[in-house]
Amino acid sequence: MLHTIKGNLGCYGLEEIASLVHAIEDKSVLGVDDLDLVEATLQKLLDLHHPILGLKYPPDGRPMRPVEVEHLIPFLDRLAQEESPTARRRAVASFVDRLTWAPARALLAPLDGVVQRGAEHLEKDVELVIEGGAVWVDVGLLGGIFANLGHLVRNSLDHGIEPPDQRGDKPPRGRIVVRCREASEDWVLEVEDDGAGIDTQSLVRSALQKGLVTEAEVARMTTNDRLRLVFADGLSSCEATTILSGRGVGSASVLAAVEERGGPSK
Repeated sequence: MLHTIKGNLGCYGLEEIASLVHAIEDKSVLGVDDLDLVEATLQKLLDLHHPILGLKYPPDGRPMRPVEVEHLIPFLDRLAQEESPTARRRAVASFVDRLTWAPARALLAPLDGVVQRGAEHLEKDVELVIEGGAVWVDVGLLGGIFANLGHLVRNSLDHGIEPPDQRGDKPPRGRIVVRCREASEDWVLEVEDDGAGIDTQSLVRSALQKGLVTEAEVARMTTNDRLRLVFADGLSSCEATTILSGRGVGSASVLAAVEERGGPSK
């Protein structure tokens, strides 16, 4: 949880608070006092900037958004044509539920800050491309997953995309694509980059060192099995821990957020 909070603070350039969280993560034991310190710091930030941000913690009531007239009128027209009171109640309930939905671009926009600041820190030239920003998503259901996408983007920046002088025939500027699309009754979120890919050898070495797998198990692993090690909690192909990545909990957090909401684990 702290790792996700730290990453999201970095999205908005709140580096001092992110550094505080990073220092707390380094402790061998975490206590309630540590979490209280983070919460109190964020509370102070919101209180100080309330005249500008207009945000309160905890928030008042259920989050809503303005409804455009062009969306409201067709709904009212359909409602007037419903003869059944039960059908009308269901239609209203469905409409109210969707008042908390938002276009994907609103939830993905902070990732631009992740890429800009991360690329500058790593001295890399990287662009972020968002596809499917106009797709409307259920914030209540998917908000936690969107909040964790920064982990994947930072991994692409730190581990995937090479420095400009190591990209060979590829353009010097790296590219990260975050894509959102609807699929039947679900949504699909994808993150891809044009870097070197996941270093499965480093993952296997790290997994062996931590005792997560045995030599015999490694011998039986397929390529997909080795790739899936990236989701093991506490496992990273990075040798050093930085404010960007290296703790091995980011990908595990993404998988946990997806599985919590009934998404596929593979």
